[in-house]
Amino acid sequence: MPKDALNKLVTDVTKAGGVVVFRGFKDGNYMEMAKAISQIGVKSANIQINPNAFKQYRVDSVPAIVLVKPRAEENLDEEGCVLPENHSKIADEISLEYALEQMEKKETAELSQIAKRYLTFLKGDNQ
Repeated sequence: MPKDALNKLVTDVTKAGGVVVFRGFKDGNYMEMAKAISQIGVKSANIQINPNAFKQYRVDSVPAIVLVKPRAEENLDEEGCVLPENHSKIADEISLEYALEQMEKKETAELSQIAKRYLTFLKGDNQ
């Protein structure tokens, strides 16, 4: 993913109150990962290294935007994955705003409301 696009995505996810999740450390090295994150050029972000999240939400390609209901991880299928009705996912290089707008339009009422709330924070309409 180009640095500018990654910067925008990380900035937007942070502004919306979300979490950026990476599968693992760059080159398997914490220091290399810290260096790569600093090169993205964002001042602060909520970033996690969580390979299990990729399995739980069946993320096979990145970037992916995953919207999750509260306590979704309490209801897993036999493979340890979050049930489809408890999350929404778009895997494509699109803006966070567009992904959330699509989720707000197309998802169940609860997921739609969650998407709408994140959109409010992203757009700064939460004053």
